[in-house]
Amino acid sequence: MDNSDLLNRVHKRIINELMSHGESRYPREKLEKIFESDTRLRKALADLYINLEDLGNPTIAVDMLAEHAAMLVDMINQFKKK
Repeated sequence: MDNSDLLNRVHKRIINELMSHGESRYPREKLEKIFESDTRLRKALADLYINLEDLGNPTIAVDMLAEHAAMLVDMINQFKKK
């Protein structure tokens, strides 16, 4: 199994959990917005990776991806504080 398989399995588990347990707790339209945003984000990240790969400059790629990873870590930490 490669990393993308693992990420897809984790993603599917989270989505399935939201759908099966979330229906009674969360309005469907809010869940749909989350799923749409998640899909757009995953596509944008894949496009970014491909474009960075095409650029052929690992230093720029690492710096840009690290910046996005730092943003995500900050968001995660904000949720953990709640």
